[in-house]
Amino acid sequence: MDVTIRAFKGERVEIINDGADGRAAVVRVHGSDEMFWISEMTMMAAAYEAGQGHPRSRPLGLDLYVDYILPPESPVLRIELNRKNREPRAQRLFTAAGGFLGDATQNLFYSEGHLEVVFPIDYGLPAVASSSGVYALALGMPGAVMGAANLSGFDAFFNLRQLARRLNLSPKGLPGDSARVTMFVAVGAGSYNAALAPLHTVNPRPLPGWRVNLKPVNGRVTDTKTGAAIAGAEVTISAPNGSGRWRFLDGFTTDADGRFSGLVPDIGRQLRATAAVVGRNPPKPVRFRLDDGKPLAIAFEPGGSLAWDIRDGDGRPIPARISLYQGIIEKPARTLYGRGVAAAAPVAPGKYRVTVTRGFEYGIWRGEVKIASGGLAEVQPVLPRLIDTTGFLSTDMHLHAGPSGDNKITIVDRIQTAAVENLEIVIGTDHEAIFPWEGAPAEAGLAQWVAAVTGEEITATIPEHINAFPFVPRFDLDARGGPVKWQGLDIDRIYAAIRERGAQIVQLNHPRGYLAMSEYDPATGTAKMRHPEYVALPPDAKMWSWNFDAIEVMNGYDRALRRADGGYSLFEYWQSFINHGHRIVGAANTDAHDWQIPGSPRNYFPAPSDDPQAFTTDMLVAAIKQGRFLMSGGAFARVSAVGPAGAAGMGDTLELAGGTVELTVRVEAIPDIDVTRIKVFVNCDQVLEVKATDPAGIVKFDGRVSVPVTKDSQVVVMGLGEKPLPEEFAPKAHGGSPRFITNPIYLDRDGDGWTPPGWDGCSYSQ
Repeated sequence: MDVTIRAFKGERVEIINDGADGRAAVVRVHGSDEMFWISEMTMMAAAYEAGQGHPRSRPLGLDLYVDYILPPESPVLRIELNRKNREPRAQRLFTAAGGFLGDATQNLFYSEGHLEVVFPIDYGLPAVASSSGVYALALGMPGAVMGAANLSGFDAFFNLRQLARRLNLSPKGLPGDSARVTMFVAVGAGSYNAALAPLHTVNPRPLPGWRVNLKPVNGRVTDTKTGAAIAGAEVTISAPNGSGRWRFLDGFTTDADGRFSGLVPDIGRQLRATAAVVGRNPPKPVRFRLDDGKPLAIAFEPGGSLAWDIRDGDGRPIPARISLYQGIIEKPARTLYGRGVAAAAPVAPGKYRVTVTRGFEYGIWRGEVKIASGGLAEVQPVLPRLIDTTGFLSTDMHLHAGPSGDNKITIVDRIQTAAVENLEIVIGTDHEAIFPWEGAPAEAGLAQWVAAVTGEEITATIPEHINAFPFVPRFDLDARGGPVKWQGLDIDRIYAAIRERGAQIVQLNHPRGYLAMSEYDPATGTAKMRHPEYVALPPDAKMWSWNFDAIEVMNGYDRALRRADGGYSLFEYWQSFINHGHRIVGAANTDAHDWQIPGSPRNYFPAPSDDPQAFTTDMLVAAIKQGRFLMSGGAFARVSAVGPAGAAGMGDTLELAGGTVELTVRVEAIPDIDVTRIKVFVNCDQVLEVKATDPAGIVKFDGRVSVPVTKDSQVVVMGLGEKPLPEEFAPKAHGGSPRFITNPIYLDRDGDGWTPPGWDGCSYSQ
């Protein structure tokens, strides 16, 4: 498909009218079109994988300017994109708007239907609304069949009518060589209606055949037993679309007297009102028509509460995650976050299975509670520390929060989710943004439990997403903290730009696609991507570079030993790096978005103090640079090689006196996480597999194994289990994911220093 995607780039601002005369203020931004890198390179990557080229887009040959028009006292901004053809040929255009609607807002909209055209699209939207409850904004287009989709992490809005009938521009100088596209953005204080009502007022025909006739709706939310007002209830007004599915139409938050009111569109159909309050079961929907003119009465049964006091085996209060399940559903009905102090929270009445967890090192508490209507249940879990990780800190180096456009969780809330997992060091890696994370633990009141480092996920579609840290935000450069400018750079120059921006650690993320696309060859340790021009780079662009420090061998619980992408597993790719002499550290991260669980999997690295408050970024940087990194999918291991000169751990080189090496291996995990077998790899070949001595105990294995070594080698130890992980850590995570993987210990067989062994394949059983 021949598609050109360009973006408007503002270059010069002109004030047409400042509003002092009582008329609308008008600001005009003149600019040009430039390559829209993320979307266009996503298309290029897809074309490349299909064996085709997708040429880099060229300037469209347009005169462009955008007028931002704000009438006096109006909460609605009118945006007009004006185009004039400079070419002697006619042009057909399709226009869309893209953006990030807010760090902690929820986007909702009515839609007539859903379809798949390259990517999922909701269509037939009269408006898109986004609200945090404190503020709201809404976007609309006049007379459009508006569609919405998420593209590479940002929200896109467009007029689907232009897919069938493009906007035509006549050749330069002929009638019809100019065109204008209009859209509206409204803002308001409060919930969705605060922005939607004024938007509908100025945009009464958002869809063909629609004539928005705003009519009042009002109501009150109360308690069924006492009649008392319920403030802060979220009231949603829904309408059935053409397929009969109830879809969001508008929304309110009740005031201190439990009341809500506003103007909503009358689309000639029966509507329904639903409501939600934390800690109460939802009442039945109330069906109504706007012509009824009657106030809506919504009543909740009394709510309930759960109180907790969570302590470790020594009686000390600790943060922990409280998961409440109902029935056989795997996803918790409610998740609560204990912050290391006794507390309580509203919980809807009902019977719950309760599990209380604190990451991989603490026992799991399980029980049941029944919360009566208007009642309080209490739990006092004791979570003993079962796994001794003294001398190590844990880290997840791939985490997102609100600065990432595809997230609706704040940085402070992300810190809270980490603290309850006993995840001690978190690296903030937001997409195309460098916002400060270091102060968030103190802001959350959790500094004694977790420390944070500011990083960035450089969202280059090609080569692939790249994490880097540490960074210092530079808001003097731009509003997003000065993220790395990767557009138009090959991989070598991207890495160089990251280093120049200040990062000490560079990590290649979820790399399967890039390793396959770049045609990385484990046998030679080289890549041979033959057509860089297919992905908007010069023919002599460098498509591989060793200027990175770490690679995600585990991104979530993808099976690291699973062979794919030309017959190689991620484990094999990583091992080939090592065998060719590139000491790239293997890492295990979650890539957690929104409220996903961080630290499952995670990494452990040696540190001079177990106290997160004593942590400095240099400790983590040194551990990565030195290869002292343990990947953990649930277990903790201490592994060392023993020789005449003493013992060597991960990242160390040990000189051998003979043809064998003794490994000391101690593997621990809580009883709920099984480790059934331990594999030993030499230069990527499995040379030994031993059974765990107590798979369901705490110490799964503690002993020595003898491994033959015929030349300079690197040795890696891996633990595996058979059962899925407990649902509290990773629902449906299979037993084939490694419980742990060590980074290599280097063995000098001939006494002249370690020489890379090269690659002669990789053999192992799965």
